[in-house]
Amino acid sequence: TYARSFVGVGFGKFSQDTVNVTWLNAYRSSYEREPFETDYFYGHDYTYDYQVFPEVTQSLVSSQYRPWDGNYPIDALFDDDETNYIHSDRTDISQENPFELVADLGNTVSVNTFLVRGEPTRQYLPAKFELYGGADPGQMQLLATQENAVRRGSDLVVYFPETQMRCYRLFVTDTTATAVSHRYIAFRGIQVAHTLADGRLMSPDEPMFEYRGNWSLTNTLSTFGHGYAGENASVSFTFTGDRFAVFGTEPTGSFEVLVDGREYAAAAFEDGLWISGPLGAGEHTVVLRSKTRFTVDSFVLWRTD
Repeated sequence: TYARSFVGVGFGKFSQDTVNVTWLNAYRSSYEREPFETDYFYGHDYTYDYQVFPEVTQSLVSSQYRPWDGNYPIDALFDDDETNYIHSDRTDISQENPFELVADLGNTVSVNTFLVRGEPTRQYLPAKFELYGGADPGQMQLLATQENAVRRGSDLVVYFPETQMRCYRLFVTDTTATAVSHRYIAFRGIQVAHTLADGRLMSPDEPMFEYRGNWSLTNTLSTFGHGYAGENASVSFTFTGDRFAVFGTEPTGSFEVLVDGREYAAAAFEDGLWISGPLGAGEHTVVLRSKTRFTVDSFVLWRTD
């Protein structure tokens, strides 16, 4: 190093032209701030799925099923004991020997999801099947077909376009019983649900959300570390999609909702959540406003862009 250099602990200055050192620490008296983005860390998109199970009382209409023995009647699908399940005999489920189940839900519900609840110790779920459903048992429509369905954990989940359902028909010609000598079928029950999948869960601090009026930070437990409380306040945003939801940091609270400049709903949180109905595809401008206190924890946008 050179004699004019400051070397070592403190600011000692050497008088020689050169000096040998075994350890060197460099300092500078000023720094220029530069924006820095690392390739090591990546942004994270949070997703949210909303699922509601309508109240139904299922009953058997008809079936094609031969049980293993008297301990596995078809009625096991409709009792209140979740430990009961059906189990077919040694006759393989096939095109020539299908399993068929027709059931009545007791009332008509709007659903888009069909769940077959498996028995964890008997992973013999439908693999190749057709699912029919409708409000009229005499005019059920084909809702979904599967050639090689993949179970999710112990269960099987089937999605289809939203439909009004009173009855369903499950027609199975193959099962997931590939590790045993026979194509058994076994499961505990069936549920129908309405699912809103792949919503984008967003922080209330995202720049797209514009707050006006009297807002303050809340210190209550929240999804992104804090939320907002407003009174005589509004929050607005524009997005491309067909539905949205808002979470509050408190379980109750009411507010007005405007969509594309028109009154849309007089909304109220239920357990800290309010979800819009379908808006139709395209860009929408949303305003939430209230003269009384309401809170914002986060937003969910079902986007199509």
